[in-house]
Amino acid sequence: VVNEATNNLLGYFRGKNKLDYNFYSEQAQLHLKDVRELITLANNFFVLTFIVALVSSVVLLAKSHRLFLKALFFSSTFTLLAILALSLGLLSFFDPFFLKFHQVLFDNQAWLFPAEDNLIKLFPPTFFVAFANRLAQNIIFTSLIILSVSTIFLKKAKR
Repeated sequence: VVNEATNNLLGYFRGKNKLDYNFYSEQAQLHLKDVRELITLANNFFVLTFIVALVSSVVLLAKSHRLFLKALFFSSTFTLLAILALSLGLLSFFDPFFLKFHQVLFDNQAWLFPAEDNLIKLFPPTFFVAFANRLAQNIIFTSLIILSVSTIFLKKAKR
């Protein structure tokens, strides 16, 4: 049941299928519709950001390899510091952050569920803590790789 519900939900978020109306409460359906809209918005923002980063990279590379490497170095350093600060804050204050996140992004109370709701059973609060940790780890890992590569090439460029 859990795998079917998860696959149904992921397909719904990707626009491939309708939500299983028998599994989710009306309240959950309303919230998941809101979540799907936020995911679409986030994906569009990611694509736009990626295009801007790609164009900026091409322009910087055409102008100066060293300038491009410095941009990589500083942006990865900034990303590392920001995600580390955010992670430390979230470790200490995850519940208040989670609450404020929902209050800001959702204009209704559909995100407040009783413990027996299937959506809560499928995604308990510990899921979101684990998700945030995994996301932070992936960002840190990627930033460290970019930082390392840019540092190596900057040192080689000095020679």
